[in-house]
Order: sequence, then structure tokens, then C-alpha cells
Amino acid sequence: MRNQYDIIVSGGGLVGSILALAAAREKLNILVFDSVKPSRIPPFNGRAYALSLSSCRLLAALELKEFIETHSQDIHSIHISDGLSRASSPSLRFESSEIDVGPMARMVEDRHLRSVVKREIQNHANFIRVINTRITELELNAFGVKVKDTNGRSYRASMVAGCDGRDSIVARKAAIRFSQYNYAQSAIACAVEHERDHHGCARQIFLPSGPLAILPLQGRVSSLVWTVGQDEASRLEKMNHHEFLKQLRIPMGSILGDLSLVGDRFFFPLTQRIAKILVTERAALVGESAHIIHPLAGQSLNLGFRDAASLAQILGSAARRGEDIGLKTVLERYQRWRRFDVNLFAFATDSFDWLYSNSNPILYTLRKGGMDAVKRLPALRGVFIREAAGLNGQLPKIMMG
Repeated sequence: MRNQYDIIVSGGGLVGSILALAAAREKLNILVFDSVKPSRIPPFNGRAYALSLSSCRLLAALELKEFIETHSQDIHSIHISDGLSRASSPSLRFESSEIDVGPMARMVEDRHLRSVVKREIQNHANFIRVINTRITELELNAFGVKVKDTNGRSYRASMVAGCDGRDSIVARKAAIRFSQYNYAQSAIACAVEHERDHHGCARQIFLPSGPLAILPLQGRVSSLVWTVGQDEASRLEKMNHHEFLKQLRIPMGSILGDLSLVGDRFFFPLTQRIAKILVTERAALVGESAHIIHPLAGQSLNLGFRDAASLAQILGSAARRGEDIGLKTVLERYQRWRRFDVNLFAFATDSFDWLYSNSNPILYTLRKGGMDAVKRLPALRGVFIREAAGLNGQLPKIMMG
């Protein structure tokens, strides 16, 4: 049985699986450690993602086009509004038709996406092996990577990719340090069924306590991410569904008519956590192992997919040139590509949160002026729409369509 690979992927979640699929297209041999065993598709739990156009192109290139077309809800427009109760409250609306490349994003449920990605890996058995366990020991040296799993079995590879989230064993063993910031906010994620049709419109309502994102799913259902202060989150968590919906209707108003909860509510504190470096000799961090940002723009998974596609492209190109793909000089190409993008996005997200999540009259005037400017300038509108579609910056070839 093979125990020598090109890449060991620690973490078989969505980002780790997409990295494996993209690397398999480059004819690299991959071992994925996935501690979660495959199971049937669970009941709807409200978890969903806004996949940018570039992420949808990535999935299509990985033979998942039919899944995207069947199980997703197109986002045709984005409506941004200031939630302050003023008659002149500013708002913006962006339409996919303004860039004429199709829906700028699509909403897909976590349960469907995770299931189909794991199934697709089975079609690449010649290049991808998945074992349902986790890494317990990891050794990095000049010659390669050696790991042991929970069963005491050993495996070797040229490099290891950390796709194992906040508590990444790869980050620990590579001694990678992080910058961290506590937002003193919590996010509430849930889904609601509503009386009126959403018409494929994603809404972002900015409130003094934090943004409320209303994201359309298939049918008359929407996924919500509501950011509030931690004390307010504790208060809302203690409420029953009826009391919670009563509080939710205050910022939502009657936009979608009567509401009812679908599934449970999820509460989690918000922090920013960004790796100071993304690579060392033989190791690279990908997705939330490398960066956790504010959910304001809902781009965490899209950033992780771009990480995965970028790393796969770099490793594939290096392997075709006969290079040792685990060398730091090779992996630093990935770091140079992705580090600026991640830090810029984190800064922009924090700036929007600071600018909009308050009731300061001076900042209110500034954001109203900014919205008015965007309304008047088509070129500026195009920048915002292309950003929502994930088309700005240097894209991996697989995400270009």
C-alpha cells in the first residue's frame, strides 16, 4: 500500500477537498486526512454559502457544474441599506446584468455541497486517497514530511497543506504565529421561510450593532447572518423561537412578509485571526487555517477556494518543471500570491464594519456621500460588482472560466 505522496492534506472539509480535487487535475498524488466519516445528506440546518462567480467556475471545472445548476439559488442583485430609521436612509442596489457574465454569486446549502464534493473525490481514486482519521504527529525536515495518524500508521510526502481550521496541527508544528483581534461581536446564523419571494436578491442591512445579511436560498427561504454585540447575542440565545423572531422582525421589517424559523440557530463569537506567514519549508496554510475574517461580506469560503486553487496551480507547475514542490522557494510563490489579497480583504471588511456599524452622525454623512458617489459612477459600481463576483485581482486559471 502506498505511503509516499506528493501532498498530504490535513483536513477534509470543503477547502481541503477542493485543494485535493484541484491538485489531482495537476496529476499530483494526494493523501487527505478527514476525521469526519461520509454520511447521508443530513436534514436542512440553515448553513449555506454565497459562492462567488469565480468559485462557481472552479466547481464547474472540477466536474460539479450540474450540481451548481441544480442545487443553487442565483443571486441576481445585492441591496445594501443603512438600517437607521431615517426617511433619507441611503441604499445601493447592484445587478448582475451590469457586468453581463451571469449571476455574480450563487447560494448553496452546506449539506449538499459537502456531500457532492466528498463523492467527487471517489472519482479520483488514482490520485486521491482519503483516510477517516487525523494526524497526531507531524515532522517537517529538509527531505520531506512524515506524519502518523491515530492508528499509529506512518505516511510521507513532499509537503503538507494545513486545511484543518483554527486549531491546525500544521500551523502548530510549523511554529506559525498569528495576529488576532476580538470584535466584541457575535454572529447568529439561521434560516427563515418567508411569505414573499426574494427574487434572488441578497440584502445587507447595516445596523449600529452590526450588519444583518439576508441571503436567498431555493424557494421562499433565506439564510441569515446577524451580527450583534456579545451581550445582545447572549440575550437572544436565551429566547425561544417565537421571541427570537419577534426581535428579528425589528431590523428586517416587512421586506419578506411573515417569517418562520427553519432549523436551529447558531451563535458564535467573532474574531479576526490571520497568519503572519502562510508557508514554511514543506508546509502551507490554506483557508481558515490561515485566516479567519469578519463574516460581513460572506467571503470566507471563497477566499479559501482561491487559496486552494492557487496552491494547486503553483504545485502543479513546479512539479512539471521537475522542482521539489515542498521547498520553501516554491511555496513562497503561493504566499506572495495570496497574502496581499487576504490582508487587503480583511482590512476592507473591517473598515466597512467600522464605518457602518455605528450611529455616529459624521460617519453617517460620510457613508451617505459614498453611496451617492457609487450610484453616480458606473465604473465604481463595476468594481464593487466584480468584487462580489470574485473577479478582481489575480485569479488562478481554473477560476477564470
